[in-house]
Amino acid sequence: MNKINAIPFGLILTTALAAHGAVQALESTPEHRAALGMTVYSNGVALIRDERTVELEPGPLALHFAGISELLVPESVNLNSDGAFTITELSYRTPSLSRERLLQERLGEEILLLRENAATGDEERRRGRLLSVTGSAPLVDFGDHIEAVDAASGWRIAFEEASERLAGQPLLMAQGKTEARGPHSFELTYLSNGLRWQADYVIALAARGDRADLTGWLSVSNETQTDFVDTALQFAVGAPKLGGLQPYLAAASRADAEFSRESVAGYRLYSLNRAATLWSGERRQFLWAQQADTLAMQRYLTRGYALGRPQEPQPMTVELEVVLDGANKALPPGTARVYSPDASGRMQFLGADHVVDTAPGEPLRLRPGAVADVRATRSLTRFEQEEDAFRVSWRVVLRNDTAEAVEVVLEEDMGGAWEMVSSSLPHREAAATVASWTITVPAGSETALNYEALIKQPRRD
Repeated sequence: MNKINAIPFGLILTTALAAHGAVQALESTPEHRAALGMTVYSNGVALIRDERTVELEPGPLALHFAGISELLVPESVNLNSDGAFTITELSYRTPSLSRERLLQERLGEEILLLRENAATGDEERRRGRLLSVTGSAPLVDFGDHIEAVDAASGWRIAFEEASERLAGQPLLMAQGKTEARGPHSFELTYLSNGLRWQADYVIALAARGDRADLTGWLSVSNETQTDFVDTALQFAVGAPKLGGLQPYLAAASRADAEFSRESVAGYRLYSLNRAATLWSGERRQFLWAQQADTLAMQRYLTRGYALGRPQEPQPMTVELEVVLDGANKALPPGTARVYSPDASGRMQFLGADHVVDTAPGEPLRLRPGAVADVRATRSLTRFEQEEDAFRVSWRVVLRNDTAEAVEVVLEEDMGGAWEMVSSSLPHREAAATVASWTITVPAGSETALNYEALIKQPRRD
């Protein structure tokens, strides 16, 4: 399209074009569309691209674009023409049909009233002049008397035709003129709220928990009152800055055959390789990634505080690591839900966790929930306060009541610089103030850890 007449600007919010003089008005409906496209972002906004071809007559013209989102962001609108139509003004009108507005429009005018005749059951029709719409009962002059039209009167007000100044659907109105008769091309782009996408993952573990099937979906929600029919859908892994939101830029990734990808100014953009329709209020899911029988590793995590007090047996947090197929696969942020079979093979829900952006070659790491059959019991066996340090000894008993051996990671927050005096099992320094043990606990058994540490911390009187 030759965009020689592009005018980007904020819209003037108004309810009518009548004040601009007599011009011919023409409505462009979705039937005039040549193409419709949409780029959806994960922060609830979408960029709509609406291309239309409209037959115009020479002279001044008010061109009304119907079939647009009622959640359009007026300041974002950009309308391009093919150069034959000169745009002088734009306005945006939101849906405004209501009983109150219709009554207000007819104040002082004759209206039609209906009610059922109690004796005959026939519909009774009468006309009167609307005098007032203040309060809950409009006042109507029937000529021989004035009556308050409320529920007790039995009268119902009938609106024979909608006012031209009222709209039951949102309209974008372009004021301008054209010199040439015939078809003219327009490209309307705007941002709309109420459209968002998210990534959802389903992970089905094998019975032993060492293999998994992963399925990824891109879900798009249309929370507007507008139907987007035969739309070219694109999904941007990123969040444009809107009112203080910080942009999120994701790592590159490969989509499956359903999608193609490209990079646009640092954003990763995925295009659905077919047209799709998003009905108002609909949520649709598109298959994004699928990987069967991939390596999975489960272990359990428990944390303690060396300067704290003994606690009741604590459940373990499940840690799950799913290995993806090499460098080709990456996963955008979303939610993963994990399932595992019971003894009869029925799948049970283990929990869900947020998926951070997972770059190609990185495993997917999740903490979907806590379990009861693997737990830790802590006992404080020594606590001495020295001049500039604490000497503490702990006994931690790990119990595994499952049918398989499990791997437990125990992390102890020492509360300061520390020195391990003794430990019954090998440990490592996970952080400056954290000691960590990786311990295998046999099925139906328990394993004990005993350690003593010197924690250097200023004395507290």
